Amino acid sequence: MFEYSWTNDQGKQVTTEDQIKANGGITEYVFTDDGNFKLTSNMAESSGTTTYEGTWKFEENKLILKMKMGEELIDLVWSAELKDNILNLSRSSPDGSTIIVNSFRKK
Repeated sequence: MFEYSWTNDQGKQVTTEDQIKANGGITEYVFTDDGNFKLTSNMAESSGTTTYEGTWKFEENKLILKMKMGEELIDLVWSAELKDNILNLSRSSPDGSTIIVNSFRKK
């Protein structure tokens, strides 16, 4: 991930690539042709690096990730836009108060 932003009733906040690097942040998705993925990140509220694995699929412009978080199987649905090797994933928080956008470059 090279940039992320969130928008809520207090405005838009953006974290840039330089800020992510300065804080040692990583979030990386690896998608395979067989419909599996691996997500590695150290940017969650918990400390350390966490890895999730699951399945992925596209339906229209939605990226649907099915993965296990703790003991719970969840579907994480992102609106997806791919342009010039940049993947923008966006979604609303469960309560609808915040819009999150994560931007990735293809390696």
